[in-house]
Amino acid sequence: MSGILSYQPYALPFRVPLRTAHGRWEDRQGFWLKWESVEGVLRGEAAPIPGFGGASLTELAAGLRQLGETPSPSEWEQAIARGGELAFALGSLHCDWRALLAEGPDYISVAGLLPAGKPAFARAEPLLEMGFRTFKWKVGVADPRDEQGMLDDLLSRMPDRVQLRLDANGAWDRRTAERWLSLAAERPQIEFIEQPCAADDVDLIMGLAQDFPVTLALDEAVLISSALETRIGARIVMAVAFALADTARAAGLGVWPLFVDGAHDAPTALPFLQRETVLSLDAAVGEGIA
Repeated sequence: MSGILSYQPYALPFRVPLRTAHGRWEDRQGFWLKWESVEGVLRGEAAPIPGFGGASLTELAAGLRQLGETPSPSEWEQAIARGGELAFALGSLHCDWRALLAEGPDYISVAGLLPAGKPAFARAEPLLEMGFRTFKWKVGVADPRDEQGMLDDLLSRMPDRVQLRLDANGAWDRRTAERWLSLAAERPQIEFIEQPCAADDVDLIMGLAQDFPVTLALDEAVLISSALETRIGARIVMAVAFALADTARAAGLGVWPLFVDGAHDAPTALPFLQRETVLSLDAAVGEGIA
């Protein structure tokens, strides 16, 4: 293992700010990594999500500085063993993503992301016309009673065969979660509810799972999903999704285009992602990045 490791911070404004239970999200920040050796140039991405308990940008920068330009194999392995966003980025630099793609089918189904609140109505219509039949809707943002009223309005605009995932990002307390789960139990179009309560309140989540006939999921625990990364990180995420495509659930990859500068987007979301589309990222990924 001989080469030079470098990194570059980035901050890319979203085309449309994203609202979650953690607040308004205006841009995506992280680090692009580059590994240069006699064999060529490899790229990775480390991008924490604010408010989700991962490393901060400051901590990531400190970890990268500690590694330096010429980390030894043991230093590299130790950084990966610590887990988190930096481990993903370092691991992806040497990941044989083409082999991951080869393990899966020619295409996988994709879930479309709907914004919080009433903007979901306008966003759902063109996605339905494109052929999407699975959606994730961000909840836990407004008053629960208002969102529950919007839920029925949203479902009424969708065919019966459509599946809807509700993502609360840990916003609900027990009482709010119970009301939502009672509602969801009567609506078969709801595929599952993601992260209804804080992730560290395992007892509450397990109790809710036992009390209600509604599938619950921890964040990103059902199938590989985008963390709203740029095309550098997206390539690896997509390849892993293909390798794990032995499930009927749609992958959470229906998020792009995301950025004002579209050069950093992965391919525009379609209801089915083709293997050839992911392979096409190889030539373009990282262009224009120092």
